[in-house]
Amino acid sequence: MFFLLGFYRLVKKLVEVEVALISNVLICFSPLLYYYCVNPLPYILALCFSIWALNFFFCFIIEKKIIYFLIFAVFIMLAALVKLPYIIFCAVFLLHAFKRAIKKERKELL
Repeated sequence: MFFLLGFYRLVKKLVEVEVALISNVLICFSPLLYYYCVNPLPYILALCFSIWALNFFFCFIIEKKIIYFLIFAVFIMLAALVKLPYIIFCAVFLLHAFKRAIKKERKELL
């Protein structure tokens, strides 16, 4: 599943490799994952797009390449097109932008 690969890469960026592997194995045995995989509901596709969007957003933060931000935007749009509530994953970008604006404002005050 494309989702599991994206989830592993995302968790690996945030924590150690061992923890990422353990969390990926645990999500493989999640009953909700199997329930939504069997049903023809678009939740898994939207979740997959959202996970990959977060993965590319963190790549953008780390490497500062605009291509990663564009890919992030495409995946967020795809997730929102599949299931509109998954646009909430865009909050990561909004929080990051808000944090940068506050840092910039503090520098100007000093």
